[in-house]
Amino acid sequence: MSQPILVVDDEPKIAHLVRDYLEQAGYRVTVAYDGREALAAFRHDKPRLVVLDLMLPHMDGLDVARCGSQHLADHNQRSVYSFFYRAIRENTIYPLQRGVLFLFEDS
Repeated sequence: MSQPILVVDDEPKIAHLVRDYLEQAGYRVTVAYDGREALAAFRHDKPRLVVLDLMLPHMDGLDVARCGSQHLADHNQRSVYSFFYRAIRENTIYPLQRGVLFLFEDS
């Protein structure tokens, strides 16, 4: 079975909307609603793409990305991260310095 896309957002309506669009496009999707669930999904599903909110309960999105990346690196895998725009307007350089490959901003 192919590796899923992991969608992480603490707002279920947003997470489900993103999941629905990706599933309609033919992708397998896993959804997590906080940082702890996201890390569990990294360990279980080893996603290739992560759509990740920065403002999460229990652990922020940057820490999820760092810990998830380390877990995947330990297993010789690599994910691509994309962050939702909500929390990056004031400082887009910081996530880029942490290994984030794509950032989306509200236009």
